[in-house]
Amino acid sequence: MARLSGRSQEISRRWAKNTYKEKMFFVKGMPPFGKQRTHHIHIVEHKSNYWQGRILLRDYLRTHPEDANRYAQLKLKLMKEHTLDREAYTDVKCDFVSSILKKAGFKEKVKR
Repeated sequence: MARLSGRSQEISRRWAKNTYKEKMFFVKGMPPFGKQRTHHIHIVEHKSNYWQGRILLRDYLRTHPEDANRYAQLKLKLMKEHTLDREAYTDVKCDFVSSILKKAGFKEKVKR
């Protein structure tokens, strides 16, 4: 993934980041820079496997309203159950996303 420049470098110094080969994830407010996460920004390499999986998920949910509703209900449930545990919320959500992508024909391993 291309190097950050200018304003992006300034932001990266103030935001905690978690990088993958195909994705950069910025979190504002994560300790020690703040008390709790308040903002998330995902920057994904265009046409990478990660990007293709997210686009496939979006397109699948648009054409399968039953699964889209199940996903929405799951996110609401997880929000209530894991208000203070973002990792648990994400783990369960990732399992659901993986199952949807498998149904949609995605062959790659799903990354969080």
